[in-house]
Amino acid sequence: MPKRKNYVSLMAKSALIAGLGIASIADASIRYAWVQLVPTDSHTENVYTANAQIRAIVNSGDKCEDVQLVGEGNFPTMVKREKPKEGFFNHIDVCDALLTKKHISKPQNIFVSMGEKKISLRVPNISSAIPLNQLIVLGDTGCRYDDKYQHCLKVSDWPFEQIIDNAVTRIKKNDDPPIILHVGDYRYSESNLAKPIIDSFRKWGGWNTEFFHPARELLNKGAWIFLRGNHEQCLKLDKPKIHKHVGNGFLYFFGSSDLNKEQERCKAIEKLYGHDTFPTYAIDFKPSPDSNSLRIVAMDLVHKVLDKYMKKEGYQEFAKSELSKYTNMFNGLEEVLNDRVPSIIISHIGLFDTKKNTTPDHIILDALSYSKLVDGKKLIENVPLVISGHVHDLQLVDPNLKTQALNGHSFKRPKQYIIGNGGALLSDDNINEVLDIKWKAFTKDSNDDINYVEKWAVQRKKAFGYMVVDVDTAKDSYTAQFTNYFFDKESQKFSVGDNSNCSLEVPNGNDMLKEPLTLECAGLAK
Repeated sequence: MPKRKNYVSLMAKSALIAGLGIASIADASIRYAWVQLVPTDSHTENVYTANAQIRAIVNSGDKCEDVQLVGEGNFPTMVKREKPKEGFFNHIDVCDALLTKKHISKPQNIFVSMGEKKISLRVPNISSAIPLNQLIVLGDTGCRYDDKYQHCLKVSDWPFEQIIDNAVTRIKKNDDPPIILHVGDYRYSESNLAKPIIDSFRKWGGWNTEFFHPARELLNKGAWIFLRGNHEQCLKLDKPKIHKHVGNGFLYFFGSSDLNKEQERCKAIEKLYGHDTFPTYAIDFKPSPDSNSLRIVAMDLVHKVLDKYMKKEGYQEFAKSELSKYTNMFNGLEEVLNDRVPSIIISHIGLFDTKKNTTPDHIILDALSYSKLVDGKKLIENVPLVISGHVHDLQLVDPNLKTQALNGHSFKRPKQYIIGNGGALLSDDNINEVLDIKWKAFTKDSNDDINYVEKWAVQRKKAFGYMVVDVDTAKDSYTAQFTNYFFDKESQKFSVGDNSNCSLEVPNGNDMLKEPLTLECAGLAK
């Protein structure tokens, strides 16, 4: 990891420059460039493929047509994305090019160049299921910009850039680039708008200081999947103006090309889908040509309903109305899960997690989704894991100490892995024990309360960090090894989590999977 002797002063200077909207690299037009994976509109032979979007941020006024894509193939011309009309991104423009399987049939480096500035991007083979040998997971990486909560110029308080640098050192040296997953919450700086280090969190300066500048060393090293967090949602009743602008910013940088048809992308979401929620989508990956696929299923869970639900009498009707916005997502989830392809669900807000009071945080979502999925199909048994963020710590929840029955069907829930420790102020305490979980739920076929008392194995670690999933292929199966790296505030060095390693073994071949997949984790209380 590169050393930064005067990190605090350098960060303060770069933050101030970014906040003022002055180019940090004055003689270079391209500031940042990256590859992001986006789902295709259709799938064939039960394989959910993806396209690769090449995005580049240039100085305002520069022509995106002058940004060249250089590699093995004829690539489309980059086009300028329409800016949100609020005028918060006057200093930069975002350029976009969509690469399909006709452009990319093998992993390769593509150079994005303009003038003397050249950035190398690693693009995977997207002609079918995408090769997967490594997955890097980050979450909740932003900073509060408020000394009362978190000092963003102290590495010990906000080590996001150090996490990025360490993740770069973990990248495998082979042809296939890593898949980099960000599970949401890039921006938190609304807690103190008067800080001089940024002019406004809504503008480019805030985005640059809080995400792009610290993430720059990893940004072009792999293919990204960007999820929204609740801080990037479009609508929030208590602070509609603040979160609306943050949502438009996220969609400007990372949103699909479809949202470029209107300046106000948050309105475009509602126009396209009827509400502030994206449809569920899937992308298939293969560790090797002879391996089974591993499907990653993305859900746009950015709205939290528990607090309102817990305070309401007659919660069933309220909960149903709140959850109606997720109907498309859950329908989409059922569509893309099957008994032949193991799947990992990714989302910002987890299907469940635990807090100090041992009450699952989003158990209403859990009850509705699982009662729907296990109704005669038990598809959920082929989902060994849900990866999320939102809670600011590392958290691994194993709810399978007691197999549950819902709607007359016995089923196992997946483990819930929460990677919400990428930089935001940490929460909760360290814990590794079995907890009694008490909660109420309803099924889709009944208005009666169902009271549950379960024993869950729960591990929480209050430490900044991130996760790397390395995939090794053997003759009859492949194993995905989950490893957590933790940043020590005192020594400012990284260590490997001794009691948070998990492995997932997936059989090779095309036969239907005989047994539900399991994620084995060392160190969980039993």
